[in-house]
Amino acid sequence: MYVLNATPIIYLAKADRIELLKELGKRCVIPDSVYEEVVKRGKEQGEIDALKIEGCIINQVLEVMKAPDTHLSKRLVQIEWLDAGERDVLVIAGDSGAKAILDDKLGRQIAEAEDIDYGGSIYLLIQLVKKGVMLPSDMRDTVDVMIRSGWFCSTELYAEIIKKIHELE
Repeated sequence: MYVLNATPIIYLAKADRIELLKELGKRCVIPDSVYEEVVKRGKEQGEIDALKIEGCIINQVLEVMKAPDTHLSKRLVQIEWLDAGERDVLVIAGDSGAKAILDDKLGRQIAEAEDIDYGGSIYLLIQLVKKGVMLPSDMRDTVDVMIRSGWFCSTELYAEIIKKIHELE
């Protein structure tokens, strides 16, 4: 199972690739806090991506899940800079043994410290290429659209992504 935070689903939606998550062969869930942030508030703000993401929930590409109340959730709620979505992604993934999908560096550091398996937007794209759902050139185009849409990527990370794409060809 993959537990996705807001950034990966927003930018996969912006790149018109979010529907491909169904091809991963694993359940893709979002915490209810991410649903509130991305779909409910997104629709209030007129974000087209919110409608795409809501469509994926209706079509059972994504499933909304409530984070359990655990020792981990009690510890993570004390970290002021950790937003509710990231916290709930980590709690659900940690509780279920799933992979947390988040792009935020600090969220990834917590995942590492808590021994929670994690990846990000690029990890999902690599999985889609490995499954033959998209070509490496499609992955590069997707990354470029994500960046043009506001997804942050350092030049160093972009170089690593391009190197990985060449390895996948």
